[in-house]
Order: sequence, then structure tokens, then C-alpha cells
Amino acid sequence: GNPNVQRDNRLIISMTHADQFKPQGISCTRNITTVNVPHRQVIGNLIQDTGSSRYYNFVDFDGSVVRRPYPAILATNNDWWRLGDDCEEELDWNAWVCRKTPNREISNLQVEVPDVIDSGVFFDPDPPAYCGRSVLFGNGVTEDR
Repeated sequence: GNPNVQRDNRLIISMTHADQFKPQGISCTRNITTVNVPHRQVIGNLIQDTGSSRYYNFVDFDGSVVRRPYPAILATNNDWWRLGDDCEEELDWNAWVCRKTPNREISNLQVEVPDVIDSGVFFDPDPPAYCGRSVLFGNGVTEDR
């Protein structure tokens, strides 16, 4: 059958449609039980050229959603989110699943520059304008991502 027939029929669907709002550590799960849910239908993460797509993540505090026996960080599958060699890429979910440890945390530093990066200003520049840089800090992270 067509693999895209149930593309949007998922337990959790990422909100990756915008540049204004980014999901840095605002979502978490614990004690989720699924019955007769195929693995590929658990997470729906549509990859787009938006900030929310690049930053999509959530913490699964007991591994019940990501079907792991440990707390985990699930994040979009660009290499920026491959937090270590122990991370596993979930191709069906377009995501990385990394073990959540005391040394791995999601955080955000919001920068606003008047007339360049303004909070609450919604616009779709034409042509697109990219301003700024995202940085991943971490033990053992040595390359730009």
C-alpha cells in the first residue's frame, strides 16, 4: 500500500509550520500507553525549512512514547540533534532519540534585536532573510552544526 496514506495519523504530530514559535523544551511526556499502534505511527514529524522544524524536540521522562527503557530526548533528525554516539535515528519518525542524562538538557536563549529580530512581529520576508546562529553546547561537541 501507499506509505503516505496515514502520514498524519500519528500519536504525536510536530508543529513545524512556523519560524516565530520554536519548541525548545516546552513539551514532555510520561507514562503514555499505546495499544496496537504501529511503531511508524507513534511520531509524525514533517521536516520543513522553518525554525520550529529545526528545533522540534520533547523530553520523554520515562521512555514510554519513544519505546525505550530509559528517559529520552526526541528531536528532529538533523545532525544538530545527534547529541552523542548513543543516539538512535528513527527514520519512520524523522527524529533522533537520545538518552536523557543529567548532562543533557534542552534550553533556550532568546535574543531580540530591534528592527532585525523582534518578538511578536509576524512577517514573511520576500526574499527570505536569515539572521543569527544557533549553537549546540555540550560535552564532546566540537564541530559546528
